[in-house]
Amino acid sequence: MIEKSDCSIPRSTLEQWAVLRSVVDTGSFAAAAAALNRSQSTISYALARLRGAIGVDLLRIDGRRAVLTSAGATLLAEVTPLIEDLRRLERRSAAAARGERLQIRLLFDTLFPRERLLNAIEGFAAEWPHVSIDLYETVRQNIETVNWADYDLAILVAAPGAKQAEIIARVELVAVAHPRHPLAIADRPISVATLAHYHRLEIYGFDRASGVHQGRSRVWRMNSIEAAVDAARRGHCFGWLPKHLIETDLANNRLVRLALEKPDIRTYPLAISAPELGDGRDRALAHFAQLLSSNGRL
Repeated sequence: MIEKSDCSIPRSTLEQWAVLRSVVDTGSFAAAAAALNRSQSTISYALARLRGAIGVDLLRIDGRRAVLTSAGATLLAEVTPLIEDLRRLERRSAAAARGERLQIRLLFDTLFPRERLLNAIEGFAAEWPHVSIDLYETVRQNIETVNWADYDLAILVAAPGAKQAEIIARVELVAVAHPRHPLAIADRPISVATLAHYHRLEIYGFDRASGVHQGRSRVWRMNSIEAAVDAARRGHCFGWLPKHLIETDLANNRLVRLALEKPDIRTYPLAISAPELGDGRDRALAHFAQLLSSNGRL
């Protein structure tokens, strides 16, 4: 049996609850009236209507201050998220009316440092709270292949000579293994042929195109960097891992760099790009791009 929805109109309003919150925050009807630019009688009337709609006392006078009753505190805590949601909706509506964007869709390479990404988002949200950030993660995708109908901004691998792309990070992958791994205790520089005898980590999209370890190489393929790092920590295999993610492991000797005959560092340049960055008219997009570009360069 399908229950009928309650189609009745709420007896209280968010405006009345917002007035109650202002009275509690400021401590008195007079202070709330000043803060809301209303008369004190208007404040009293709104709260009287709210009291009549709810049927319980929400405020009591303690000395010269208006404080919440136990029921008032419980109910106001429940309605406060609704007030904030409405305020957020109104800010977004006002921004839309000014022709500002409400959303930024960022496509980023999984190697881009998470701390740098989150710091940029936090800094952006403080100044543009009405703009949502949607994140889409990818692996070793070139900027030239982006479908800009689906994204507004991208941080991806930069091919030589890429147009409208600024390199903002050069991520280093270094060859590492557990300290007790046979490769870690080798007494001479390790050749490619020797590496082929041991299980190697491979992160989908990064190592398969290199052709460094073909033939007899045994590969553990991982679909995330986190899984690859964990496997290396357990001593199961060796591999090239992002240096910025394993610096603590290297410092604490949980992982060690391998002494290879050939250079063990692979560098991936990451560039930021967006079709609309050049004209400078989209201030929100330009500001977010600037934060991503300058927030703790790697």
